[in-house]
Amino acid sequence: MTAAKYHRLSVVGLGCGSPELLNGQALAALRQSETVFAAERLSGLLSWHSGVIGMKDIASSLDEIELRLGTCDVAVAVSGDPGIFSLLGLLKSRFGESLEDLSVVPGISSMQYFFAELRESWNDAAIISAHGRSVRCAAIMRTVSENRKTVIFCDLVRNPEWICGILTGYMNDFAGEDERGTIRVAIGENLSCEGQRVLRSTAEGMAELVEAEGPFSFPSIVAVFNDAPIEPAAGRPRDADFIRSGVPMTRQEVRSAVLDELDLSGDSIVWDIGSGSGSVAVACSMICRGGEAHAVERSREAVDLIRRNRKKFRCFNLNIHEGSAPDILNILPESPDSPARSGPRGLPVPTRVFVGGSGGRLRDILTQVAGFGAGIKVVVSAVTLETIAEASGMFMNSDLFTDPEVLSISAARSRPLGGSSLLAAQNPVMLWSSYTTGKKDEKM
Repeated sequence: MTAAKYHRLSVVGLGCGSPELLNGQALAALRQSETVFAAERLSGLLSWHSGVIGMKDIASSLDEIELRLGTCDVAVAVSGDPGIFSLLGLLKSRFGESLEDLSVVPGISSMQYFFAELRESWNDAAIISAHGRSVRCAAIMRTVSENRKTVIFCDLVRNPEWICGILTGYMNDFAGEDERGTIRVAIGENLSCEGQRVLRSTAEGMAELVEAEGPFSFPSIVAVFNDAPIEPAAGRPRDADFIRSGVPMTRQEVRSAVLDELDLSGDSIVWDIGSGSGSVAVACSMICRGGEAHAVERSREAVDLIRRNRKKFRCFNLNIHEGSAPDILNILPESPDSPARSGPRGLPVPTRVFVGGSGGRLRDILTQVAGFGAGIKVVVSAVTLETIAEASGMFMNSDLFTDPEVLSISAARSRPLGGSSLLAAQNPVMLWSSYTTGKKDEKM
């Protein structure tokens, strides 16, 4: 029988800050461990232990933990509870099956303590961690809109002020008049410790309250309560669901085929160029809940209509860029958790591009998109002979694209005619699809 490769590893929850919340099981596990690894901000709770090693860089700390496990029992102390956004998953991933003796000691998390202070239950809360993680503003807006309770763990950058800014944008851009006052916010700072603050207000009033009370320090946590959450839309939107005007719209039969050709995933980054009413962009944003949709449109009337449909469908991840393509198709570095963009300030590199309208500049648009890298799937809707010819030339005879496919759609829908029904044909549409190769156009 061979000896175990590693000694015992204990992942210990220290609670949310107060020594009084450090439970007996946690103290016993710490005492039994010759070495304790902990973030420096937790050192005050462990001053009595002689074997504490401060953790700064995660990668080097993991190497040191592995080295120590070869000679003695080790504890890794984490704030709150190990089961909520801690190092537990990373440690299990690093050591895997070779770690035969692992114990996990629960602690009182800041979320538990905070909800106790608020006298609320948290079993039905949606939980988001913005602590050291990139979180899209759209994800926070959507979670708040669809849940009665949302908890957000903060850090120094993605702090309560940042979250209040997102909630203000939510109320200004998406909430209806009947939602005013239905969303309440609570902020907890230094919970269970000296300097604890707990603030409560409405979503609209919290920004002013935060400004009056002063900036929040780390650690802090935000809870959002929504008295009237919405049900997320199921299925693809139909033509009748959209707010309409005289702006052209990709009809639902063609729109459905476009979505199939785009072959979207939940985290796709989609550009809808020549967006018109925004029907394709709206449908894409509903499918790509973990990604983004970007509507590019030059008509002011159409842009206003897209905004109205974005609000109606609660498309928090739909960004609107007013201007002509390809003039505004500029890739600029932007944080994925920056607020929704509403102007030509740069777009993220796409994984999918739909060109519904090109303004006679299809070749320029496709050439620019091709320059953003390989593997971008591009779908072009063509209804005129000129567009069909130009799409054919780009996709079939250019080394900028590969694997071209063509789909022809002819649809007819019944409509009343006197006492009978007439089957009225819609204009035929050709959908061209292809992938960028990553090669550059030498003429550019």
